[in-house]
Amino acid sequence: MSVIDFTHNDITNLINTIGQKIENKHHIDLIVAVGRGGFVPAVYLSHKLGIKKMVACFIDTYDNLNVKKPLVLGTDLFDQSGMLKISKSKNILVVDDIVDSGQTFTVLSKWFNLVHPETKVQYACLVYKLSATFSDVICGVEHRDDSWVKFPWEAD
Repeated sequence: MSVIDFTHNDITNLINTIGQKIENKHHIDLIVAVGRGGFVPAVYLSHKLGIKKMVACFIDTYDNLNVKKPLVLGTDLFDQSGMLKISKSKNILVVDDIVDSGQTFTVLSKWFNLVHPETKVQYACLVYKLSATFSDVICGVEHRDDSWVKFPWEAD
């Protein structure tokens, strides 16, 4: 399998692209970083958009061998404990590094619809694979093949 290596300069360019596409960016009152991959791009976007309030959620979709695991709402693969602080937020931006299958954002979308149906939620990622099932995503770049994407913060 081929690997696409993104540099820090690539990430800055993708953040700028995403920042230009976000609707009502001045009204976003919270960024949700999807752990672990979404932490770095969420911080970049926090600075770019001037949004200091952030929380984290952890969704584990790959095992230690990079094999995809099934993800179901209400399982221990979705740790939402950090999201208890979002009750007063009305315009949220959820950030991850990549949308591969779309299952992470699908689960989050279902959770927001159940727990906070009145909240406007936008989803953003650096790289969006066109094979994903979740399509309402603001992305830095669309990716058409099954190459492995490597970000500069990932350990070798």
